Amino acid sequence: MISHDHNFKNVFQDFPKEALEWILPDIPAQMGPIRNIEFIHQEPAKRKLSDRHLSLDMPILFTFEKDQVLLWIVEFQEDKHRFSIYKMLRYATDLMEKYPDALMIPTVLFTDRTRWRTDVLRQISSKWGGKLFLHFESVLSG
Repeated sequence: MISHDHNFKNVFQDFPKEALEWILPDIPAQMGPIRNIEFIHQEPAKRKLSDRHLSLDMPILFTFEKDQVLLWIVEFQEDKHRFSIYKMLRYATDLMEKYPDALMIPTVLFTDRTRWRTDVLRQISSKWGGKLFLHFESVLSG
């Protein structure tokens, strides 16, 4: 099987504005022109030396003319069985701590075109007594 992840990564790195317009067309339309695009460090900080290495495929920081900031974290995933929404949540919270004023949109782009028999977990939440304590979901494409 041929992996296409690197092709998608190259397209997103070379054309981040167009990739954003393709996957999330409402964002540029509502936030206005992009003033700056920055590719940020891909590895979340380890909490202790023995922690496993985590690497996010492509966190992109967009700054718009109205000083709005979007942190778009994109994970390219070929094998849907290897996707973990919990791992994506760790990426998101680490980056939210570093960029607290940014609107965060986690996105997973599945690059394998085989038909799925079962879906992946798209959201997680924890609530009790009418209170929502945690809700996390990501945009899935593919």
